[in-house]
Amino acid sequence: MCMPVKKGFLFPHPPLLIKEIGAKRLLEVNKTLKGMEKALKSLEEISIDTIVIISPHTPVSRNAISVLTSREVKGNFFNFGFPEITLSAECDEEFISRLISKENRVKFNPLYKTSLDHGTMLPLYFLHKKGIKGKLVITSIAWEGADYHIDFGKIISETARELNRNLLIVASGDLSHRLTLNAPAGYNPQGKLFDSMVANFFETGDVFRVKNMDWELLEGAGECGYRPLMTLIGAFSDSNFQTKLYSYEGPFGVGYLVGGIE
Repeated sequence: MCMPVKKGFLFPHPPLLIKEIGAKRLLEVNKTLKGMEKALKSLEEISIDTIVIISPHTPVSRNAISVLTSREVKGNFFNFGFPEITLSAECDEEFISRLISKENRVKFNPLYKTSLDHGTMLPLYFLHKKGIKGKLVITSIAWEGADYHIDFGKIISETARELNRNLLIVASGDLSHRLTLNAPAGYNPQGKLFDSMVANFFETGDVFRVKNMDWELLEGAGECGYRPLMTLIGAFSDSNFQTKLYSYEGPFGVGYLVGGIE
């Protein structure tokens, strides 16, 4: 059976990755920029119909996945001082409708919203810059555990198969925000452990350790990428997937990892 989900990525989403916003700080995220460049280059021979972006900054419900239902979406980086950097895209309404109809295993919160959050815009900016412009499906996470999000990923894959879509999934998320004493959320030694376990997954493909992380570890790490990653893993769970670690670094006390799965 042909796998409908052609590729998946975990991308970080600090707006300073964009040249105009990052300016002199780009040197401090050079590994991440090179990692994203390599990851996107791997799409050159792949035809993509639809791009699913899972963002932890799309409005989150406690036990439901928010799914944007608008026909078109747009956004800019006004909040980061650059309103002239704009993005717009058409959404895959058929895919969205079919996805929401599968509410037996996870709950969905249909959300008519046309504006984009930075967790969606950052990966979309680099995709568009590379000329990858499939229709969009934008979702949030829920405040539920790993199994819930793995089921959500399976539903995404099922929907793609039913509609014969060549799908790219982007899990948008930064890793620990607590890597150093001057980190945004303060320091916690759990942060480095969490980041190393996620990196190990992309190096080895071993799902067990990353799926069964202790929730105290997740809380201590202060992360926003775990649930998007579990969704990504779920979408590939019925296939013999391969993983790749493109880059990892922790400038500013925040973990930025670029990883791929196919």
